[in-house]
Amino acid sequence: MSALKSSSSCSDLAWSGDIHLEDVHFSYPLRSDVDVLNGLDLVIECGKVTALVGSSGAGKSTVVQLLARYYEPTQGRITVAGEDIRVFDKREWSQIVSLVNQDPVLFSASVGENIAYGLPDDVVSKDEIIKAAKAANAHEFIISLPQGYDTLVGERGSLLSGGQRQVICSLNICVDE
Repeated sequence: MSALKSSSSCSDLAWSGDIHLEDVHFSYPLRSDVDVLNGLDLVIECGKVTALVGSSGAGKSTVVQLLARYYEPTQGRITVAGEDIRVFDKREWSQIVSLVNQDPVLFSASVGENIAYGLPDDVVSKDEIIKAAKAANAHEFIISLPQGYDTLVGERGSLLSGGQRQVICSLNICVDE
């Protein structure tokens, strides 16, 4: 087995190199006659924030789905630090790349419970939840809520703004790590 396929190398590489999309072409399997991406070249610099901006249907979500390896390019390649991401095990890759939808759904529970959702109770303590929130600069917003981490978010998170729901969902990813 290649050293690149070990989780430590996969993780180290993902944090240490630029992402390159090189001559990437893509069509969805059920619409193979429609090119969503046609020769895309893009560099996402390591340690920098990159925004994908474009009109509806321009391929922004498709690029994100390719980076997450929900799909593979029909042509071209995606590399991290020069290594094609297809050499990595998909399960390992999914532990490194996480997505939060634009309109995430929360459960009718507290902020803290939504952050810890899906993780065993013996793994996640309130201290770990608070630590993740502080690391993501979300602690102040959460403690400003009526009951802080114990604030109920309503059905599907309806009592929070879209941005607040995104923050809560992204914290679930942080606590998992």
